Formats: sequence, C-alpha cells, structure tokens
Amino acid sequence: MVLRRLASFFIPSLRKPMTCQSCGENFICGAGLTGCWCMEVKLDTPTRAKMRQQFNDCLCRQCLEGFAKNSAVSGETVLEES
Repeated sequence: MVLRRLASFFIPSLRKPMTCQSCGENFICGAGLTGCWCMEVKLDTPTRAKMRQQFNDCLCRQCLEGFAKNSAVSGETVLEES
C-alpha cells in the first residue's frame, strides 16, 4: 500500500478519483513532488478563510481558479453555494 501511494506521486493514473466539494465533479488530485494546484492558484486571505469554513476537503482546479477569479474581479469574496 505504501509503495502504491508513493508511486501515485509519479503516475497520476494510480490515484483514486476525488469528488470536488464545490461542484460535485470527480477529479484526480494534482498533488505531486513539486506541489499541487492548491499552491499554484492564488487566493486572497479572506477568500481562503471563507473556503476553509465552507469546505473540508479538496476542490478541483476549475473551482479553485473560479473562486480566485471572482475574488480578483469583484474585489470581494464570493463563494457559490453548493
């Protein structure tokens, strides 16, 4: 089991699909040795804080980028209700 988990960092197809808590779509986590899209997508502090209150697991890249874009465009934190 440990070997499979380690191998999944190098071979994304070995990862189990996750369900995005925001949109409900299945996705494969982008985490790897160099990081994850969670670290690449820039979110302001208020948006990040509200997301931590609303979600307790991973979100797909599309949803993260959407929250970042909405926050940057409007200048305020906007979270869609699931």
